[in-house]
Amino acid sequence: MLLPAVDAYAEEAVLTIVAGDAAYTAAHIAIGVVLLAAGQSNMELMLKEVERPFAPYPSSRMRFYTERHALDEVLGVIDKPASGYWYEADGETELSFSSIGYFVAEMLASALSVTVGVVSCNQGGSRIDAWLSEDAVLKSGVDPAKLYYPDCRYVFNQNHWLYHSKYLLIAPYTYSAVLWYQGESSTGFQEAPEYGRLLHTLIAEWRADNPNKALPFFLVELAPFDSVKAGWDPKPLGDWASVRAALVSAADTEERVYTVSFTEVENDAEIHPTNKHPVAEKLFRAIMTALYGASLEYAGPRLLSYTEEGSLLRLSFSHAEGLCLRTKEGAPTDTLADAFFTTESGEVPATTGKVEGTALLLAIPEGALSFSLGFCNAPHHNLYNAEGYIASPFRITLSH
Repeated sequence: MLLPAVDAYAEEAVLTIVAGDAAYTAAHIAIGVVLLAAGQSNMELMLKEVERPFAPYPSSRMRFYTERHALDEVLGVIDKPASGYWYEADGETELSFSSIGYFVAEMLASALSVTVGVVSCNQGGSRIDAWLSEDAVLKSGVDPAKLYYPDCRYVFNQNHWLYHSKYLLIAPYTYSAVLWYQGESSTGFQEAPEYGRLLHTLIAEWRADNPNKALPFFLVELAPFDSVKAGWDPKPLGDWASVRAALVSAADTEERVYTVSFTEVENDAEIHPTNKHPVAEKLFRAIMTALYGASLEYAGPRLLSYTEEGSLLRLSFSHAEGLCLRTKEGAPTDTLADAFFTTESGEVPATTGKVEGTALLLAIPEGALSFSLGFCNAPHHNLYNAEGYIASPFRITLSH
């Protein structure tokens, strides 16, 4: 049964349902902000597994729900721990909850002085097409033959199981927003360039399935990952750069979609970075800015436009207040890292750049066909804004 929307916040509401002579009363009900934390393992990563800047604490203003269905290759359908019911933060139970979901709830509850509930619905190793219906994948126009990656072998990635057996079960909730952190399992070399079409399709289908047809989405760029350093294979596995580009593009082409830039990591050989609080802080800033009228930066410099001025390339950026080149330690520099012009003869490093306001000027080498910044699986470029957020990687084609 769907109840009519309630505009006012409440922390100790009472719900009474009357049907004929029978009545049911539920107390201790909160009415507030409800978020859906969705995606794969980096959204699923539990609070007990990450770096925590403060100890979890009891709070009636944070309430959590984990969609309980998981699919094990041997055991079949299993229940996740502390799942299938709402519970208050008690300083202990939430240690098995999504760390990003918890941190965002903690920040929002404090900033808004309201109850924040988070529904965690995710699956490690899940692919984006598994979170869609079969009809939606077909309508996306993506050739199913291109949708292949080793994680296809998992049963939960087959037959759209995650969409039908997880998402649809919690779709009727009236979420304030979706937090989406997924893409690592959709980085096959053929399919990564198609990720954008599948992401647009997912946003449309999930909105259609939800009472809130204008459901806002807050997306997370994939963290750097070097599969060679991790010992997975002598050659790089997957195209993470194209998936990142699609996540950024969605914010430019979809209404009420916002993408936060990736968080730098100490060890890019770790596919599950444990510094999740900075990720959540960017999501919190984006939510406060997009939904509650704040003006907080939540992303690094993002390419807005570019022009070729003779032998100079002018790159203009949004999210670029205090645009600067600096070292990893924070010292200013004129040397650009992880930036390349491509010519017919190969790559030419672009090492010298000049910042003018919110633009970066570079000298174009003769015969340059394209330019890229950090456009790889594990970016290590050094263009930042005043907030200390790193630029979103990109690649452009030149007319030279």
